Amino acid sequence: MKQRYGDKAKATSPWASTSPRNHRAGDRKHWEPKVDYISIHERPTFINKRKRIGDWELDTVQGKVGGEVLVTAVDRLTRYVLITKAARKDSESVNNALLKMFLQIPKEFVHSITPNHGTEFLKLGSIRDDLDVTIYWPDPYSPEQLGTNENTNSLIRGYFPKNQSLSLQTVEEVKRCQWKLKHRPKRAPGYRTPAKILFDKVLHLV
Repeated sequence: MKQRYGDKAKATSPWASTSPRNHRAGDRKHWEPKVDYISIHERPTFINKRKRIGDWELDTVQGKVGGEVLVTAVDRLTRYVLITKAARKDSESVNNALLKMFLQIPKEFVHSITPNHGTEFLKLGSIRDDLDVTIYWPDPYSPEQLGTNENTNSLIRGYFPKNQSLSLQTVEEVKRCQWKLKHRPKRAPGYRTPAKILFDKVLHLV
């Protein structure tokens, strides 16, 4: 059941915090998400158990502070990864990157997204509406709830080290990284590659 972000949701919102610095004048508006709030604890069991393609975890990989970032989306079932560059780590730039990524794949493979609770994902309403997806918010300071994406981002760091300017990396280099990760065998799905798992699932549906 969807619950609009309001007084009842504030205690469990990913932007809620007991930290004094988040209660300064003017901070409240900055930290309130602009979309309906549905907790990750309301996410269906079949998503948690990775039963279908199309349930994505979202995050960003920071290059040089203040510069370009990589926006990453990983499918929970197949571990298939999408990576693209965003001009800045802000909601508008990230939304543009997300729309560009998800429009590359069939609509039937985009059902839900679970984003990191960073402010770059503050305004996902347009993404929700354009893609017709459900958004599930993780708990504050709980990266383990996006473990699939966290693990993938650690691999991406091997190609794009922290604090290195991403403006120096070409689109082709980003695509090459994505290709290598899609064809890297994963232990959890039986040492198959994400590309192979996706191919088998799609073939099964034909």
